[in-house]
Amino acid sequence: MEYSVQAALAQAHDGKIDDWVQSYLRQGPRANLALADGLLGQRRWWVGPIQVPIWEPVRVCGPEPGLEYPVPLAQWDATTRELADGFTDLESVPPLITEYRFGRLSLRDGNHRLRAFELKGWTTCWVLVWYNTEREFLTDPYPGLDQ
Repeated sequence: MEYSVQAALAQAHDGKIDDWVQSYLRQGPRANLALADGLLGQRRWWVGPIQVPIWEPVRVCGPEPGLEYPVPLAQWDATTRELADGFTDLESVPPLITEYRFGRLSLRDGNHRLRAFELKGWTTCWVLVWYNTEREFLTDPYPGLDQ
């Protein structure tokens, strides 16, 4: 399976975004098995991929104090610079995976990619947004979803 924005858009169009997410998290270039398994714990409601301003997703991983998943600064810098050097265009990079939490997009997969986008000087990014309840999905849609 391909892991570009276009591939994710095609899978979403066909109603198969769950399959794309599971494949990406299990077999993609930076597999995240814990998140893949966690997403299977209950039904999710998905939107996207959509393009949002780069400052919208809230990182949960990085060198800053207080983040959910701390990473040493030297490791963070090396990884994000290596990613940035390899990125040629935004559409060839897998969309970031976010969770809708109280009106914000919590970045659950793609924290290093987001920083690499910043290093490239890109001002937008592609995201998938998951909702944990149908009520949230129907009544509290993320403001950027009307794009």
